[in-house]
Amino acid sequence: LWTYLCLMLYVGISSLVNYFGGHYLFAQGIDRAVGLTSAGGGPNELGTTMAVTLPIFLLLIGGESSKPGKLAAMLAAPVCAVAMLLTGSRASLLACLTGLHVLWWRSRRRLLWGALGVVACVIGFVLLPSQYKTRYETTTHKSLNASSAYRIKTWLTGVEMMIDRPVFGVGAGCFGAARGKSYSSSGHRSFIESQSLNIQVVSEL
Repeated sequence: LWTYLCLMLYVGISSLVNYFGGHYLFAQGIDRAVGLTSAGGGPNELGTTMAVTLPIFLLLIGGESSKPGKLAAMLAAPVCAVAMLLTGSRASLLACLTGLHVLWWRSRRRLLWGALGVVACVIGFVLLPSQYKTRYETTTHKSLNASSAYRIKTWLTGVEMMIDRPVFGVGAGCFGAARGKSYSSSGHRSFIESQSLNIQVVSEL
């Protein structure tokens, strides 16, 4: 477990070093942190990697018996959080908040951790640069532009794939090909990818 977490921490720290050194991806109007490895190459991949690693560090803060391990988890958790937020990945943020909500619900001290969680979210949002605030605020917008509407249509196509092939999916890396072959009209074949790691995983695998 610690070997895995150390490797994930390396991914997070290296992405932050690169980001603050001026090496990032400018996309969707913001500067997006990226990783060095295949586990976190693009901003969405890096965001998802950090989103699933952060709750594990939080669990270790309460469950690790040794003081060095507990301290290491306390130092590592903020690294994951910052790296995730700087990717600008909204899906990763939603997934992470879901995981944190589960941890909060399982906690014996819900009132305390709930209060600390709200304070942390408020402080984090205040300290977040304006470009990221604007990006994350769009998560709750009800109005859709053409791009957003088409993305939702793409996600629904992924849900169709999952329903059609619930056990094995359409195959790793085959979303676009499956969409063009079996989930598009003959007059307008679309090979656009899922644009969502969550949809991609359930539809392909």
